[in-house]
Amino acid sequence: MVDTIDNLGRLALKTAMQSGLLLKGGFFFIVLAGWYVIAAYLAVASLGIQQFNARDLSVITSEKSIPGLLELADDKEQGEIDARQAKIRYKQIAQKLNGAKIREADISAKLQKLQQKYPNDEIRNKAIEWQDAEKSASALDVEIISWESHRDVAKNELKEAQDGLNTAREKLTDQDLVAIEKIKRWQGQKSTIEDWAPFLFNMPREFLTLILTLSMGIFGSTIHVSRVFISSTAPETENRIWYVFRPMLGAFMAFAVYIFFKSGGLMYSSAGGNGSDTHLNPFVIAFVALISGLFSEHAYVRLDNAAQKLFRPSGNIPSDGEDDDSRGDEQLHASPQDLSAGNKSTAL
Repeated sequence: MVDTIDNLGRLALKTAMQSGLLLKGGFFFIVLAGWYVIAAYLAVASLGIQQFNARDLSVITSEKSIPGLLELADDKEQGEIDARQAKIRYKQIAQKLNGAKIREADISAKLQKLQQKYPNDEIRNKAIEWQDAEKSASALDVEIISWESHRDVAKNELKEAQDGLNTAREKLTDQDLVAIEKIKRWQGQKSTIEDWAPFLFNMPREFLTLILTLSMGIFGSTIHVSRVFISSTAPETENRIWYVFRPMLGAFMAFAVYIFFKSGGLMYSSAGGNGSDTHLNPFVIAFVALISGLFSEHAYVRLDNAAQKLFRPSGNIPSDGEDDDSRGDEQLHASPQDLSAGNKSTAL
């Protein structure tokens, strides 16, 4: 009896512990999923908008300007619409005219039968059904004349619409049509991006780069948190606050590295040369921000070493234990001239 109670107690304790682990795992999973969604959305949106804005429509091979091409394209589209509508109206009128002629043929056949039924003209003219048939035939004659007039008008409108469409098409060459297709595709993509990320689309390039930096820092730090969560061996797994604030730390470290890039400590731009108008390559920034968030502690050590060298007195000679850090700092403080001259071997 005592053994049974003891086994039941152990089973209940084990079940309670498993339930607690499930609740804890569910909480961590929700937090990590939220960080992943936020980081992925901001990173994809900011990087995609930068790449979209970098596309230059001036490379379109056409002698006409973009507004001129769009105006000609609108004229062509309007001509196609007018021609299509005129063709539909002509077909509808032709169908109604054919229907009236079919009814006229039926009335004519009915009148012939009534003539055979009433050979005498005097008797036939007094017959009510003959009178009705004659009235119907007269009304159909008027209707047919009216539909024929409408058909002629619709035919002229169709001819004018087709002539206008041919004129609009003649103004556009095959090269213009290819350029217009590219412009239309660009406009469609712009509309899609504006609907998907409206608050980011009109931001300056520098703001988009900063958002990309923060989001990739969060993304890298969340990857680190996920590894810790899966392994469940690090002491941080017992602290729920760590799972919430570790991605923020990654964002801040990525921002610090971005400031270090921007200050000229390390230069890797998307344009060649050593001019001052070069932009930081967003893919390089995204990668550095990712590893800064993934290895926030290492990034902090590197920045700390750089700061110690920056604020070290000029007469202070580094000790033997500081040689490695000094060499690392020299790598970090590569001059823009070295990199702009093509020396891409400088380590990050």
